[in-house]
Amino acid sequence: MDGLAIDQNTAIALVSRRYTELESVNPNHELLRYIENVYDCGFDIRNETVNEFLERYEHGDNVSWETIFSRYSSELRNAVSPEDSIQPHQTRFLNTVEYVFKQA
Repeated sequence: MDGLAIDQNTAIALVSRRYTELESVNPNHELLRYIENVYDCGFDIRNETVNEFLERYEHGDNVSWETIFSRYSSELRNAVSPEDSIQPHQTRFLNTVEYVFKQA
């Protein structure tokens, strides 16, 4: 695993934690509709929204689940704390860093 990369279990745990945080602040937020049965270390992607979820977070071919879950986790975090959100220019930088590390 690369230095900046996270494994799938860590990404899933982050999504679970951030989902729970957003649910406690805004239980009707639109980002909460993609997953269900959330617990400490897991969740289920809802069958009725899986295609939309992948369209929104996959962004390309051969994208890992770690990356998809990291993107979703970031949006959940931004929904809870917009002041901590990553700006578009930072996202481009992070995507470049992710690409460089995957090529190494």
